[in-house]
This record gives sequence, structure tokens and C-alpha cells, in this order.
Amino acid sequence: MTRQFNRAGRSMARTVFRNAAVFDGHQAHRLENHSVVVEDGTIVELKAGDASVASDQVIDVGGRTLMPGLIDLHTHPCLTHVVAADAVVARTEIVALSAAQSMRRSLMSGFTSLRDAGGTDGIYRKALAAGLIEGPRLYPAGRFITMTGGHGDMRDPDMRYGPACCGLLQDRFVSIADGPEEVRKAVREEIRAGATQIKIFVSGGVMSPTGRLDQLQYTEEEIRAAVQTAEASFSYVMAHCHPDNAIRRAAECGVRTIEHCSFIKEDTAAILVKLGTYAVPTLAVAHGLMKHAATLGLRQANIDKMKGAFDPILGSMEVLKRSGVKVGLGTDVSGQLAPMQTTEFTLRHEVFSSHEILVSGTSMAAEILREPKLGVVAPGAYADLIVVDGDPLKDVRILDHSGAKVPFVMKAGHIHKNLL
Repeated sequence: MTRQFNRAGRSMARTVFRNAAVFDGHQAHRLENHSVVVEDGTIVELKAGDASVASDQVIDVGGRTLMPGLIDLHTHPCLTHVVAADAVVARTEIVALSAAQSMRRSLMSGFTSLRDAGGTDGIYRKALAAGLIEGPRLYPAGRFITMTGGHGDMRDPDMRYGPACCGLLQDRFVSIADGPEEVRKAVREEIRAGATQIKIFVSGGVMSPTGRLDQLQYTEEEIRAAVQTAEASFSYVMAHCHPDNAIRRAAECGVRTIEHCSFIKEDTAAILVKLGTYAVPTLAVAHGLMKHAATLGLRQANIDKMKGAFDPILGSMEVLKRSGVKVGLGTDVSGQLAPMQTTEFTLRHEVFSSHEILVSGTSMAAEILREPKLGVVAPGAYADLIVVDGDPLKDVRILDHSGAKVPFVMKAGHIHKNLL
């Protein structure tokens, strides 16, 4: 392999990783004693043994695991608090600083890509690209899109018009749209502002101030309007769904990814398989809400909705696994629960194998993002790489504890963490 030059004739930066046990994002075993060559943010070679090429730096992995950077498909970097009423009244400066801190924590834990599930403006993607803040690749959804009184409507139900609770402040996080035409306009507005995907609510949720967990939200016509409008702009819809009937309806209306999937049944899972719909269950947030309910300032109504939900969620993940639904990794932690992001690996291990969980957070997550250059270690892929002290294919739980076993993080060929 000869020295490469870019179009301007300048020699390109090259890093060689040697003595690595590579998990490539797909296979159920590591590729022992391999080398990986990176040039200007891209993987250019993966080979057994040593790569005998000129390099600007050589990193001896020491037999540790070299693997694709992790991808979290359900995040909320801009939500400063778990309780919506507290998040929407936070000052803009606090929101920005909190988002920057949250994204950097994710990066240091091994997550090199985050898909926002609502509330994060596209301007943060520009700030990351400009180097103003340090964090993973970001796929923002812009504002949540919800019906009046839906899960995303954060207005205090005790106030007739709402301004004493949130007022217009919630507009920076939420777009309330009713009817197909309003939904179409809301989708177009978020895409105009830089959203890479659209987030809608089609059922009730735990943390909303009103509505039952099993409440159906949005009509089929409204869901189809969102899907058609997003697809016309080469985007897609991700939908918050807890009950089985909401999951089925969203999939049949063309939603690409179903978030949470808390109470899915076998026949609905079969429909997801038939339609090629993806599921992104989220255990970390459910566990965190149960564990810290007393200190988060939750309303009693929220606590009541949450009680008894965790065990059925585990059962639903067993349904997803048995049915062969394509499952991506998501956590849904935000605000005070953001440091619990990596607990998702330990919690999922109750149902899924280590290999299945790793795939869900690498190559499968990249497939969901429509980013074939992410989530794999292969020539032509982005150089988003992490080193793990141990073998996560044997026990994925070593990825827990906020990256304590992740001494090295590279994103786009740039080293952000190196404790080797």
C-alpha cells in the first residue's frame, strides 16, 4: 500500500491500529490479531497481522477489542429535566450547556452517533461540525409533533390555556398539530429547520401530564400525512408507541421505526417483520424512572402509569426476539437520568445475547439511520472506532458504567479519548 495524497497534493493523515481483536459490527466472533488503517476519517484497510504501511501514528491495541463506535437511536440531549414542565422553562443557556455536557458524556462512554428522538434543534449539528462543542455525530429530529393533549403536549392540565406552566416556551421543543394539513405543515417545518427524521406521538406515555398510557393518539390519516410528507423529503417517521394496537397501526401506516414497543404481541410483531418495520425498545429510561421516582419530582399520575410496566416490557422484548423483528439500540434517558445511558447493555442482557445487543447498537443501528458507512469496521466505512478492555461478545455488560472499560474513542478519524 503506497502513500496516498488528496486532490490538493497534500499527504493524508494516516493512523494504523495493530494487534487488535476486531468486532466488525456483524460477526459473532472477533478477528484476532488484525490491523486497521485509517486515512482522513475513513477506514481504508482491514487485514490480518501487521499492516506494513507508512503512518503518522501507530496505536497498539494490545489485544483488546477494536469495534465500531456505538449508536444510540433514542436520545434527548436538549431535555434538561425528566419532568417536562421543568425542561421547557429552563433558560436557553442552560439547555445549550446541558446538551453539550450530555453529548460529550455519551462520546466518552463510546457512543459516536446519536439519533435525537425529539427536542434537539438542527443547529447543534452545525455546532458539532464547527468544533464549538464535542460530541457524537448527531441526527436531530427537531421538535416533537403531537396532537392537542397528546403525549408531547406539556401544558399543565390544571391551567385552562396553559401559559402559567409552559406557555409558548414549549414551542421550542414541541409542535402541536391537529388534522392532516397541520401535520404536513409541521413535518415540513422541522425538515426545513434541519431535522433528519420526524418524531410523532401515536400513543400516551408515562411522563405526559395528561392521557392514559394505552391511549391511541393521531388518526390513521394524520399518521399517513406525516409519513408521506417525510418520505417526500427523503426522510422518515419514528413514532412513540406503547400499546399493541398503536404499534400495529403505526406500522401499517408506514412508520419506519417504532419506539418503545412496550406491549407488543406476537401477531403485531409478525406484521412488523412483514413490513420491514424496525423496533427501538428503551429499557434504561423505564429502569431509571422506577429507581429514582421519589427524587425526580414526578406527579402521582406519572408514577401510577409507570407501576408494573417494566416486567411487561421485558416480555415484549422476548416477543421481538422470537419473531425476528429488526431491533435497534435506544435508551431514552435525559436530564437527571442521562448518566444511566450505558445501563441499557446490562438490562437488555436479560433477553438478548451479547452479540445481538452489539449488532443492535452498531450495524443494525446504522441500517436504521440509512448510513451504511457507520456501524462497521470495513474499508470505506467512517473511522468511528472504540477500543474495549475485554471481549463484549462474551459479555456485553462490560460496556456499562459510563465507558469505564472504553479507554479509546475515535470519531471521523479524530481521537477524542485515549487512555491506552
